[in-house]
Amino acid sequence: MDTSSPLESLADQALLAAKQVDGFFSANGLAQPSFEERGPPGYPKMPSDIQAARLRLRDAAKALYDLATGPDEGLRWISTEYADLATLRFIDHFNLAEAVPLGGEKSFTDIAAERKLHAGQVKRVLRHAMTNNIFMEKREGYVSHSATSKALLTDKSIRAWVSSCTELFTRSSTGLVEATERWGWSEKRNETPFNISYQTDLGLFEWWTEHPEKGARFATSLKGMAQDEVYSFQHMADGFDWQSLGNALVVDIGGSAGQAAITLTKSFPNLKCIVQDLSEIVEQGRASLPETLQDRVEFQTHNFFDPQPVEDADVYCLRFVCHDWGDSYVEKILKNIIMAMKPGARIVIMDQIMPQPNTLPKCTEKTMRFMDIQMMLHMAAAERELSDWETLFQQTDPRLELKNVKTPAGSALSVMELGIL
Repeated sequence: MDTSSPLESLADQALLAAKQVDGFFSANGLAQPSFEERGPPGYPKMPSDIQAARLRLRDAAKALYDLATGPDEGLRWISTEYADLATLRFIDHFNLAEAVPLGGEKSFTDIAAERKLHAGQVKRVLRHAMTNNIFMEKREGYVSHSATSKALLTDKSIRAWVSSCTELFTRSSTGLVEATERWGWSEKRNETPFNISYQTDLGLFEWWTEHPEKGARFATSLKGMAQDEVYSFQHMADGFDWQSLGNALVVDIGGSAGQAAITLTKSFPNLKCIVQDLSEIVEQGRASLPETLQDRVEFQTHNFFDPQPVEDADVYCLRFVCHDWGDSYVEKILKNIIMAMKPGARIVIMDQIMPQPNTLPKCTEKTMRFMDIQMMLHMAAAERELSDWETLFQQTDPRLELKNVKTPAGSALSVMELGIL
């Protein structure tokens, strides 16, 4: 019988998982994680058992920290996290990462003079950031890079993510209560916390067309996200039996620059793909399409709220599209597809399925819950549980049958196969 205290038990769990992860790094001659500037920028691709150990380590370490902090003090600190965002926004906006040389150091005074800022303010902001391991002060009064601040400087997608979150999305979050008091829960795209905070009647996508530099910045942040193993396009290839289709035509609706179509056609020579999206995105896709795939991947300008023009496809795909839209909008998207489907055709939706509580590591679940709140704040949409998806399909058309659900190993998204009864 285990008689250890909760603190001791969590410490033991963290130690056991840390040894597993550490053993992987040692056995493969990899640089160990470090806060130092020379430390690796992130974790490498790891076997599934080591990745699971890393998740256990993160969960146990976070629970240990929370338990050691206590409920009352913990609530106080959660309530002050706006300071983390404020200082990170300051660092990003005034390009303070660029002001510090890699492999060197610079004084607070010189950083402030170079950026035309008050030296005392710069020192206070950076010393707060250092409590989050962003920058280091190895010599009093002088700033050097940590692994985290170096990532701000060298990783464009991470920098774009930080910029979007600390400027645009943080501001939107302050409008949640007022939007709820004004509209309740609304699926209208211009009745969101974003609209309150930015005092606009435009939905976020339309607002981005009027502020293209901010839209482009967010698109850059998503490129980094797409490189994350859990969002790999290969999971689309692994999540459905494409080989069984024989020679088949696939329509990738809202398929952006064709990344999923390229992955599918490279993996399955029996497939041809039509990628549909808005005109400016389609042009980007055509320009970047590998020459070897130009006879098998075609781009077509199409708005998925209009009738589907392709009527001879075997599969219609919606990858990471539906979560951006409320139920009434997704119903319209699906109805346009259904009207074009030939007998035996399929709809394949690859999207997030929200977990039941306590079924996933908390760090994994928190990422998914973050995405859900992000949809609430900006899109008047939601991440859906499986029962929500099933209800949505039945509301769209009672003939629409969910035939199979598969979550490929290591994927954050699940593949849902639908057909018409």
